[in-house]
Amino acid sequence: MTIDLDVLRDRLRAVLPQLTLEMVELEHSDTRSRHAALSIEASDRKPGHVYRMTITSIDGEVTFFVHVHGESKDLTTQGTQRYSKQCANIDEVFAIVQRCWTEGMPS
Repeated sequence: MTIDLDVLRDRLRAVLPQLTLEMVELEHSDTRSRHAALSIEASDRKPGHVYRMTITSIDGEVTFFVHVHGESKDLTTQGTQRYSKQCANIDEVFAIVQRCWTEGMPS
């Protein structure tokens, strides 16, 4: 599934205005393939809570790179927890992201 990251960004901006949302590009270190992505970051960081997330579509799955304060060692995708999921639609992706930012941990 490919999701419209611009639509997702706009929806998240409307309900979570305290977050910084930015369109970025991820590059695979081995293959050099590039993927458009949405980077989400909070300015206030709480130990054990999500403070940065990058979302993209890779091979038909929505992929979430999640940084948890106190666990992630750097801002590359190597310092993250990675989750991939076959999502039915953008509403499902929106719900997953919103839950991470309101409850602190990925679903």
